[in-house]
Amino acid sequence: MSATFWRQIDWRLWRQSYLAHTPDTERLAWIRPYRPNADTTTGVPARSVAFVRDISLGGITLESSHEFPSGMLLHVDVQSFARPVPVTLLARVIFVSKHRGPNWLLSCCFARELSDDDLRDYGAGRIASEANDGRVWVRFPVQAEASFHSVMSEQHNKWKARIANISAGGIGLFVDRSFEVGSLLNLELLGSKSGIARQVKARVVHCRQQNDGQFLLGCTYVGELSDEELQSLLPGNTDEKADEE
Repeated sequence: MSATFWRQIDWRLWRQSYLAHTPDTERLAWIRPYRPNADTTTGVPARSVAFVRDISLGGITLESSHEFPSGMLLHVDVQSFARPVPVTLLARVIFVSKHRGPNWLLSCCFARELSDDDLRDYGAGRIASEANDGRVWVRFPVQAEASFHSVMSEQHNKWKARIANISAGGIGLFVDRSFEVGSLLNLELLGSKSGIARQVKARVVHCRQQNDGQFLLGCTYVGELSDEELQSLLPGNTDEKADEE
């Protein structure tokens, strides 16, 4: 089954659109924290081996001997079925759970980043963070509005939000209700200078209630596999089996 098919279906099915499930195989991946600067992150290995447990259009589940923290941005090099060179994916850790023995399961969504052109409208830019807080990019405080709906909700009710901060890798939103970590949101960001609306999909990484009763959502922008990347990561007979069904 091709990636193009899944791009045409309702995004409410996005979470169930697993195109390769490999619980009984030992598909290797190499994990390395994504850092545009040369600083190291305490307690996190520079590079480690993991096993791929499943892959979907929007994410990957890895079994690792190391507990990478939720919210960390990773480069994941996955063995390709189509070529000898691994496919490098940008992924954000959303959930971490204990697995068998000393291993951990890392549930990750594929991530994307905003360009300088995207950020300029908010008085922001792609500036690497030098703070030791795990953030890759500097966050800029913003006074702008956004609207959004939950992609997985049965009803796509629109909600209003106030942008707290923005960076190349994510966004902070003040909202009137709580959302579960991992929730997929379809955002419409209104530029503070141009007034132009931008459509962005994002996942909730954390949700924290504020003193005034509002909730601060920390979100990472969501990416997805290209058709070429997906086909190179699927076993050669996957499409044939899907066609037979």
